[in-house]
Amino acid sequence: DFNTAGALAAIFSLMTAANTYLDEAGADVSTSVCLRVADTLTELSGVLGVNLAAKAEQELPAELVALAAEHAGYAGTSPSEAADALLAARQEARANKNWAVADAIRNAIGELGLAIEDTAAGARLKARG
Repeated sequence: DFNTAGALAAIFSLMTAANTYLDEAGADVSTSVCLRVADTLTELSGVLGVNLAAKAEQELPAELVALAAEHAGYAGTSPSEAADALLAARQEARANKNWAVADAIRNAIGELGLAIEDTAAGARLKARG
C-alpha cells in the first residue's frame, strides 16, 4: 500500500501552511522563498505522478541587478534579490507618495519586458504579455 491518500493529505497540508505564511508575511515575502515552495510542491506531486502544469520558470533578466543598484541601492549580483529590492523600493516610494520614483521603477522594469502585478500578498514581477 503506497498510502496515496496520506501523501496527498501531506501535500495539501504543506500548501495550506505555505498560503498561511504568504498571507501573514504580506509584502515581506521574497521571490526566492516563493520559488522554493513551488519547487517543493512540484517535486512532491511528481512523486505521485502528478505533473503540475506550470509555466516555464521565469528567468529574470540580469539587467535587474543594475536597475536595482540605481533605484534601490542594491549591491548584490542576484537578479531575484534585485527584483525583491526594486519591488520594496517601489512600495516605499508609493507609501511616501513619491509617485515619480514609483513610476520610474515601474517603467524601467517594463522596458525589460516585465510587469509589476500588485496582489493582496504584495507586488510581484511577471512577464508582460
